[in-house]
Order: sequence, then structure tokens, then C-alpha cells
Amino acid sequence: MAWNVLIVDDSKILRGMVRRILGLTGLDIGEVHEAGGGHEALEVLARARVDVVLADVNMPGMSGAELVQRIRKSPISGHTHVVVISSDRNQATIDTMKALGIDAYITKPFRAEALRDVLNGVFSQGGASGVSHAR
Repeated sequence: MAWNVLIVDDSKILRGMVRRILGLTGLDIGEVHEAGGGHEALEVLARARVDVVLADVNMPGMSGAELVQRIRKSPISGHTHVVVISSDRNQATIDTMKALGIDAYITKPFRAEALRDVLNGVFSQGGASGVSHAR
């Protein structure tokens, strides 16, 4: 079964890069949606089946933490996997995001293999834990 993905980042360039990297993972990816921020992401989640959200932490309007809180509280998207992809390597931020219920945290820059491995873990074991630092 193909996995539907929502990429949430305020940078259109970074969304495009993540989309291209998804294509390099060799995973069975179905629809790929994009959102420029948290409010737009919630709109996509309300109208489309999404298996995993790939979200940044630092975004204007609604932070990644606020987005995760809203996803987790929603009866529609509460079950959706969330993987954070961020350049923020601060352990307090990582711990906060994990406490909010994310499945994994990947730091930028990262390789296609890192994203593939995290997504394989998320879907094969019901969730991956920890932080992946791509080299």
C-alpha cells in the first residue's frame, strides 16, 4: 500500500527538496501534499488521507509544536504519524517534540537513506523513536 505524505515547511524550496528526497528513498509513496504552515497543514489533513506528516519545527503563524498538538487532539488526524525534519538540534526542542507524541525527529541536512530508514521504522513497527542525524 502506498503511503500518502504531507510535507509542512514554510520554505517552498525545502518542501521541494523533501519531495525529491522522498522519490529517492525507493519507498511506495502515493500522494504527496504540501503545506506552507500549520494552518494550511490542518486544512489538508481535514480533506485528504495522510499517513505521515513531515513537519518543520520553526514556522511562522503556528509552530511545529502547536501543529503536533492540534494533530494529536484531532479525531480525524490523531492517528497520523508525525516525523519532524528540522535544523534545530537543541535537545530541549527534541525532548519537547517527543513528549508531544512525534514518531521521529530528523535533523537537517539529511540523506535519503535516513528518511527511508525512519519511515520504514514508522510504518513497520508502528512508530520509530529517537533522533536520526544524517551524515
